[in-house]
Amino acid sequence: MSTWTQRMPAVGETAELSRTVTDEDITAFTAISGDRNPLHRTYRQ
Repeated sequence: MSTWTQRMPAVGETAELSRTVTDEDITAFTAISGDRNPLHRTYRQ
């Protein structure tokens, strides 16, 4: 299965992928990595 919608990219072409990180993503990362440092979960405004 290919993830390219039209064709494979040619040499020299670029692509971009972005997403919004959610609280659920942070919770999942914490569970997977074991990183429980509260400084890494502190929200800054």
